[in-house]
Amino acid sequence: MILKSKQVIRVAAFAVAISVAAAPVVFAQDCETAFAYSDQNGSECFLNLDLDGNPGPDFNRWGWTVCLPGEGVFNFDIYAGAGRCNL
Repeated sequence: MILKSKQVIRVAAFAVAISVAAAPVVFAQDCETAFAYSDQNGSECFLNLDLDGNPGPDFNRWGWTVCLPGEGVFNFDIYAGAGRCNL
């Protein structure tokens, strides 16, 4: 089951182009690892990233990058239970 929540991320000083947002999110009485996702901010599944140029996956878990365009307050959907980045 995919669980969805809202999260506000505040960026005080722009430091990196891509940030990974992961936080424990409590849904009912379960605790899951969850990741931010945004259609508009260039989210990319960890499983699709090739950072080292070698064949094979660079990551062994699902989740997304989130591109932060600069300083500001950003609202992202947070997903838990979306294995293999399938929403």
